[in-house]
Formats: sequence, C-alpha cells, structure tokens
Amino acid sequence: MALEHERTFEKTIVSQLGTLGADGTIYWKAPFAFTLMRVQSCQSNAGAATLKVGIAGTLEKYLAAHAMGVSGTPVVKDVGDWNATYTAEGNPHIAADTVLAFTVDFDGAGGTAGADPQVSIAGLIG
Repeated sequence: MALEHERTFEKTIVSQLGTLGADGTIYWKAPFAFTLMRVQSCQSNAGAATLKVGIAGTLEKYLAAHAMGVSGTPVVKDVGDWNATYTAEGNPHIAADTVLAFTVDFDGAGGTAGADPQVSIAGLIG
C-alpha cells in the first residue's frame, strides 16, 4: 500500500542485539495523533520470532501476535489485519501521547530464536 499523502510519516525501530534470548517490548510515545496505516517487521535470520502491537496492558490492541518476516524480508500488515476487537472499521486512530508497545516473542512458540528484529510503522498525521 503506497502512502501518497502530504502528511505521512514512517517510524523505524531497529535492534542490533544479535540473536535474542528473551521476549522484549519497545515503547514509543506518539508525538502527534495519527491513523495507523501499516506495520512492517522482520528479523535478520530465519527465526520464529513474533510481533504484537498494542499499548501497555493490552499488548495486542492493534495487531495480534504474528510471525515476523525472515532473513531481512519484511511481513507487511495493514487494514485487513488489525485486531477487530479494538478497531471497528478501517485503520486505528492513535491519539497524541499514546504509548505504543511493540512486543517481540523471541522464539514464537518455542522455535528458532529471532535475531536483530526491525519494526516500521507508517501513518497519516492528524
């Protein structure tokens, strides 16, 4: 999905931690209100790591746990993939100052540990 809008943004979070040994959550405070349009994720190896996107206390609010892309090839999630429980229609709107939580399960359900996870989100400001 191309984002062709004058008020778009993309935020990328890169971890150069090598092979992961535990689950982890990265928090990011939205500096402005935006509509979440896309989440991309990958890991540098052929690991089984999974990603979920939400807020503290509701870690799967926007996106349920799913396999991250492998060997540097991202998996892309967008309008058809959001958690319907919290997102009635379309893309979720994130209020300014909301703290998003990006939670990585380092080995999925006991598979190969992921390495160097990367997450990128794209949205429309406002």
